[in-house]
Amino acid sequence: MREAGLSIERKGILPCQTNLLMKKCPQDPKWDKHKLGKRGEALAEEYLKRKGFQILKRNYRYGHKEIDLIAKDGNTIVFVEVKAGRSKSFGAPHQWVNLKKQKNLIEVANHFIQKENTTDCDFRFDVLAISYQKGEEIIDHIRNAFMVT
Repeated sequence: MREAGLSIERKGILPCQTNLLMKKCPQDPKWDKHKLGKRGEALAEEYLKRKGFQILKRNYRYGHKEIDLIAKDGNTIVFVEVKAGRSKSFGAPHQWVNLKKQKNLIEVANHFIQKENTTDCDFRFDVLAISYQKGEEIIDHIRNAFMVT
């Protein structure tokens, strides 16, 4: 699937009724936003590992800003924003990474690059959008979701 020139990989996950990592389906109204986000981050990490990524950092913070996952894909450091949601009312989860959020991610990524002195590799920003539809968790992996200019 292609969208706006971005490479999107869609991967269906087991129906939530059979998923042992959760006690209730995320579509259950008792699942709050925080719980849904943490579940999304766990799914994203599991997905990236299965794709051969090495997870370097989880919830990397700089001030009040954060990158959900920092991973290595070959010789590329990947800064990953995870977005999970049930409702399409505000658009698809990957559309929630607006310009302000992109600027925050870039700022945190720059701090990581300087602190870790990682100059001998490439960098990119990916978004993993997780939506819950009809009892299934759907992962959309958008590589190179935005560019730094």
